[in-house]
Amino acid sequence: MTLSRVAKTINDWYRAYSRNPLFFLHVLQRPNEINRIAPEVLFMAATGRVLDVGTGPGYMLQEVSQRAPNVEIVGVEPNETLAKAARKRLVRANLVDRAHVIKGDAAKLPFSEESFDVVVTTFSVHLWSDWKGSFEEIFRVLKPGGNLLIIAGHDYLYKRSLFLRNKRPKLERLLREVGFVSTEEIRYGLLWMFTRAKAMKPRNGATS
Repeated sequence: MTLSRVAKTINDWYRAYSRNPLFFLHVLQRPNEINRIAPEVLFMAATGRVLDVGTGPGYMLQEVSQRAPNVEIVGVEPNETLAKAARKRLVRANLVDRAHVIKGDAAKLPFSEESFDVVVTTFSVHLWSDWKGSFEEIFRVLKPGGNLLIIAGHDYLYKRSLFLRNKRPKLERLLREVGFVSTEEIRYGLLWMFTRAKAMKPRNGATS
């Protein structure tokens, strides 16, 4: 790989992940967090289907597929550079028969209603231009009783100034507005660097 191609790849990943000089913290931490939460994703999915929104280079796709051959997982990624990286990862790991990557956007998911048992998104929410619209799409493609799991970096990793006031609504409140129930949101890690949120789509006839 030529030096110019390496520079272009780094630039593409920079723009896709966070557009912030601290994005390498994000890149380095993402595999560790995915490895940590993969068992929970599998517990919720059982033998069903999992959607990974903003799959990036496919860490979650590989982790889930290797641990549970009976679970189908689909990754959606808007950035073509990262989508290609995810596909190459699956080919190298011989997992293309049970994990797939589709180029798409969180606010317009290319799936029918009630298609997935679990939706997971790791370190991509900060890039969504339409938070509510994206969560409405996730709600649409989840089966009743299905779960959404979110791992996100703290906003200060993605803003030019540490002192900018966070004007985004709390995830927990926004998820309830969309229709999710049993929502929770916690901060954890060094300096509360990460946010973990979990919610469930109510079963038919159930209400929050």
